[in-house]
Amino acid sequence: MEEHNQEPFAFNTVQPTPQYNKEPSPSPNNQGVIIGITVALSLLMVIVAIIGAFAFRSVVTNFPGKIQEQQEENAQSDPFVTPLPQPDEHLGESVEGDEVEEWEKQLTYYSEEDNPFLDADYTSHMGTNHLNHSRSEFQDKYYSAVCDCISEDVPYTIKRNYYTYSSEESNTQIHVSCVSLEGNLTNLDALNKAIYDKTMFLAKVYLENYQTYSSTKGINIMVDSYVTYNDESKLSIVLDEYYIIEKDVNIDLYCINVELDSGMILNNAKILNYTESFAEEFREKSARQNGTDTALNSMDTYDILTLLKDEYNNIIFYTPLGMELGINYVLSGTSGWITVTYSDYQNYTNSI
Repeated sequence: MEEHNQEPFAFNTVQPTPQYNKEPSPSPNNQGVIIGITVALSLLMVIVAIIGAFAFRSVVTNFPGKIQEQQEENAQSDPFVTPLPQPDEHLGESVEGDEVEEWEKQLTYYSEEDNPFLDADYTSHMGTNHLNHSRSEFQDKYYSAVCDCISEDVPYTIKRNYYTYSSEESNTQIHVSCVSLEGNLTNLDALNKAIYDKTMFLAKVYLENYQTYSSTKGINIMVDSYVTYNDESKLSIVLDEYYIIEKDVNIDLYCINVELDSGMILNNAKILNYTESFAEEFREKSARQNGTDTALNSMDTYDILTLLKDEYNNIIFYTPLGMELGINYVLSGTSGWITVTYSDYQNYTNSI
């Protein structure tokens, strides 16, 4: 899939509609550069803290204690799965009541039937990729765009819940689309809570720590969710995340891979066996699929391997063509991501 360096997205700006099934282009598209941070120190602190959380989801000293402790706990967990918290609070079905946290009470909740995202601005940005595509539509050799491919021939149902926050005082908008599951699934409640917690990560960081910051040009946080593949045994959710403050932009893809038989979320860094030769092959595959003028030119093999092995920074999700694998990066003030199609991914899997 082509490299993506994203221009700033404003909710009142019409964006080009992405094409679902197009031939891979040898040159990256949607090029954009994050403008250098030159505003006041308070703005700098906000950008550093939230972009740090956003791009890497790792332990950062600016994070609140709860987030840091959770990340440390995850780092010490079983190498193949991310531990699921017990559903002692909420499942993402509502943001009302005594059991939700304070930051959640500021959100407005919408069911799938009352989807507030499907307005003109949202549709112009997301295009047709949020329509559900059948597996028979995937005829190209390489995966070309993140999109929904949801099978209904399974013993469970996939729903989306929507959460928004808007403040004229701080000139802030937050839009989050969160997947939830229904049916007779192992560990269902804990799965839904874990998916919710991962999807709401950016909203929580902002609402717990930075909502008093006032931006003259606006703060936008948008987290969209795609189910790129599902069957009776596995499911992949891809979070398409945007964070914009003033003119500074950060984008990434964050993947949630669920093993439905065991009711566990897999550790993205442990699904495949990453080695130095794998990183070299990744570069070669990218050159064939994406062209040679990409961010990988600025990375050596060790850099690529480090990003692939980083649970919070790599990209890995199932598709009808196999598996899409890639990395998020921030280089020379530019954030973006690049992926490669692996139809033969079974040759590289760890024993889970």
